[in-house]
Amino acid sequence: MYLYRKTMQAVTLGTAIVVFSFTVRAQFRIPAPERTTPRAVGVLETFKNGLRRLVPITFFYEKHYYDATFYQATPVPFTLHSETVYEIQQYGKPLGTFTVQSATEHSAVWFGNGRYKPLPDASLQAKKKLAPIVVEDPSKPVLHRHAGSEGDNPAAHPAPAPNAPEAEEDSDRPRLHRREGSGSGSADASVPAVGSATNSALNSAAQPAAAELTSSDDSEHPIKRRGKPVQEQGGRDLPDFEREEPISRQVAISDVGPSGTHSLIYVCPPEERNRIEASARELAQAELRRVAAQRGLTLPTPVNTATVAKTASGKAIGPKKVAAMTAPAPPALKLEDEQFVLYDLDYGGYATVVFSARYTPETPLGTGELSAKAKSWVVTGVARQDEDKLIKLYSAVSDPRELDLYPEPRLVDALDPDGYGRAALLFREQKRDGVSWLLGRLTGYGMQTVFETPSR
Repeated sequence: MYLYRKTMQAVTLGTAIVVFSFTVRAQFRIPAPERTTPRAVGVLETFKNGLRRLVPITFFYEKHYYDATFYQATPVPFTLHSETVYEIQQYGKPLGTFTVQSATEHSAVWFGNGRYKPLPDASLQAKKKLAPIVVEDPSKPVLHRHAGSEGDNPAAHPAPAPNAPEAEEDSDRPRLHRREGSGSGSADASVPAVGSATNSALNSAAQPAAAELTSSDDSEHPIKRRGKPVQEQGGRDLPDFEREEPISRQVAISDVGPSGTHSLIYVCPPEERNRIEASARELAQAELRRVAAQRGLTLPTPVNTATVAKTASGKAIGPKKVAAMTAPAPPALKLEDEQFVLYDLDYGGYATVVFSARYTPETPLGTGELSAKAKSWVVTGVARQDEDKLIKLYSAVSDPRELDLYPEPRLVDALDPDGYGRAALLFREQKRDGVSWLLGRLTGYGMQTVFETPSR
């Protein structure tokens, strides 16, 4: 009887474990196996004149995140080598490809120029299947490319000198494989690939004639050759990056393997979306009021009129008791430049809310000629839906007087930064002397910083 009871307990426990494991699998995606290939993440910025530039963010390799601007920069960053292909995504879905053709350094910041190609029609894409890419040594970090990814106008490449000596091979240095006929001098070299894309309304764009990447005596050390001076370039070449804001920023991912096509957007009826947006706006206003006293920010206060109420017996009640009984709600703050996105990051059927907005106080801060944007405060909040309420996971409120301590955070998009099927949020933080990029992953009831670049 004793052994029978023990056996039944073991069977019951095993059944419970199996049921629990199926429940967990239904809510969360099974992580991908450990990867040995690199994965680069960047941001494609599109300006109103049609110019696009690729800003490198992270380079994930051998379980570590590296700053993509400094990884093997000689001086051009490894992630901006010519012919590297990025896939531009929005809400986890691919939009097209962006092929890097040259790299430019502007105010000590590197970015890539190239050609954009929108994603072809689904019916045509099903007919045209790309052949698998074979890498000579999969242990080396290689950003892969595929043929025809450079856009509608393939770039011409100079032919190598017939008697040029070959540089000595360095097995420790990662190499960018080029496709046949690309001017690398190797006929059997394969091609690294990645993708990038932009909104369909911005598909046609002129590309700048900026710094060009060419091969030096050592083929593993690309050098930067200057094109025309900035003042000689056309008006569509280089905008004023310090004053002109891009009209869109989109995630760009370069990887050997294919990117996932799982949409990260939370789909719900319009009524539910409006209700969640109203709750997120109230949460943002509550964060502004919370830090107002600490930062010296003056906000509108409720007006208490000295009215006199009466009880059922007709006896008058003083104004203080009336205010305590019916305290007026604080007036709504005027928020501008709102950003509201609903994500499904945990595959659990509930929404992850990201809300950001700008608030300009009525009382000026200090003296001096400052624009409304320079005097404004940016509040950003991340919350998780819990039935009919929102649970705050992360919040940040900028301070225009102390941007180094309290920068302006703005969401770029959600993405899978390391290729393991775990979504994260990418933020752009505007500081006093530059911009930093932050990757945050939601864990439990908070957000953990996965990687943050230095200000540049």
